[in-house]
Amino acid sequence: MRPERLYALFKDVASIKGIGSRLRLYLERLTGARLIDLLWHLPSGIIDRRFRPKIDEAKPGQIATLEVTVEKHIKGRDKRVPYRVITGDETGKLTLVFFRGDEDYLLGKLPLDEKRIVSGRVERYGGKLQMTHPDHMVALDELDQLPIIEPVYPLTQGLTLKALAKAMRGALEILPDLPEWLDGPYLKKQQWPGWQEAVRLAHEPLAPADLDPLTPARARLAYDELLANGTILAYEVSFQYVHTEDPRYRYVWYIAPSADAVDKVNEAYTAVFEKEAPAIFAALSAVAIRSEHRDVFRRVLKYAHK
Repeated sequence: MRPERLYALFKDVASIKGIGSRLRLYLERLTGARLIDLLWHLPSGIIDRRFRPKIDEAKPGQIATLEVTVEKHIKGRDKRVPYRVITGDETGKLTLVFFRGDEDYLLGKLPLDEKRIVSGRVERYGGKLQMTHPDHMVALDELDQLPIIEPVYPLTQGLTLKALAKAMRGALEILPDLPEWLDGPYLKKQQWPGWQEAVRLAHEPLAPADLDPLTPARARLAYDELLANGTILAYEVSFQYVHTEDPRYRYVWYIAPSADAVDKVNEAYTAVFEKEAPAIFAALSAVAIRSEHRDVFRRVLKYAHK
């Protein structure tokens, strides 16, 4: 039975504030329908929005965050012609381009003669600078809502990065603080953060190097996943149907950081199985094999499962 303290992690993603049925469908397709599935969907890149030039300093192909004044709205003569918003500062002009743009929405987001912060990829088209579908458009007093370093996630059709990021922020807000389950000295030796902090750090990369699987946060989560998978496999042992002579074998792997840790795991198996299920204990003991790869010890516990 799952411990009660883990219930929050296995809630439906629809329990996150702001996730409706349509967004839930996209999330289920991409990650799975549970909160833990969403949290395990880690960033694959970052967008750095710290570059804040004047318009004449913006370079085509770069992500830039600019303060501009809205000068003119130009509605397309038909649906095939994009909606354009002319903006500027004291150094030049920047055209914001929207395909199938909604006039009422854009007039609300970009009121005439008012200043706005826009962020996105700058391009040059026909000799003029433009930004197609800015990632963010906020008022000056809403600048704190604009993410300076934005994680990028793998997506699925119909799901935007902005919608996924909103869902992820909601998930992180209700992330439970769980008691530490790893060995204290080993945790300190690896310089790993606690589980809750590791999840947050994995979703808040500040540089490309933070995406490396060997960073402390990601390494900690990978180790936890291996540990959890091993535990789940152990829970799947059916006491009733274990027979050492059955040819249909299943494999249980667990990975330990040292020989001492292997001994601790074996002691735990002994304490549980020798007393409560001696037949399983005998089967596991008979087929246990140890191998070594660098400082990681792997023991394969092979048992028959009818």
